[in-house]
Amino acid sequence: MVYAAELDDSVWEIRRGASGIIRFWPKIVGVGNVQVTATPTATVHKPSSSTTAITTLTPVVRTIDDVTRWDFTVDASDTTTYQLDENYRLDISWTYVDSDAVSNSHRDTVPFDVCRSPMNPRVSLNDLIDEVHDIGARLTTMGRGIGSRTAEQTASVFAAKAWMDVRARLKSSLQGSGKILPRCLIDRSALQRATVAATVRLVFMSTAGDAESESASLRDWWSQETADRIREIGPAADYDADDDAVADATLHGFGSVRVRRAWR
Repeated sequence: MVYAAELDDSVWEIRRGASGIIRFWPKIVGVGNVQVTATPTATVHKPSSSTTAITTLTPVVRTIDDVTRWDFTVDASDTTTYQLDENYRLDISWTYVDSDAVSNSHRDTVPFDVCRSPMNPRVSLNDLIDEVHDIGARLTTMGRGIGSRTAEQTASVFAAKAWMDVRARLKSSLQGSGKILPRCLIDRSALQRATVAATVRLVFMSTAGDAESESASLRDWWSQETADRIREIGPAADYDADDDAVADATLHGFGSVRVRRAWR
């Protein structure tokens, strides 16, 4: 098998009122990616432990360099069934026949969010060059190291993984206040800036040597820059709890307030 970017380990986002695709690569522990001949069964469930399925799905089966990928289309056009929420799940049951001709049953769960608009930022090589002028040469070298992948493709893969990092930090900041990401009205330009910085950080992380190396130093600098840009987004303060696409309350900025207490 030649290298293929899978990128199926992030939380998928499906736009409410429309359809979206969830891609899944079946894998076996100790074996890796496999080719599966039997069609899987898959059900969609609401964000709970309920065993009642919303619907049943049959994927489009792709064979990519002798291994299997399943493309499931989730139709969230029924806005009564699909609310703005996180942790919907796609349950997949499938059977794999191993090299000893033994049939093994497997079950996987793929989480996904139903969003007003998927937030996955689109980061290109040009966005990275705007920040670091010679990063294209670094990405070209990396791409050659694993085959015929271009600098543009390598940048796109790093960007997808960087978005996972940014999303995890945003989600962590929201949990303490009982908020969920699908209901946040986030400034897309600020989100883009944070994801670009996180992408550059991953590029330097992948080539970092010892603590005194140039790449390690740049990795640390961009790690701090990523944190700063995520803070610029704020604690996802523009929040819509009632589905009207208007923020319930907006935090305009960070600051300190001095309070004087008087005793009577």
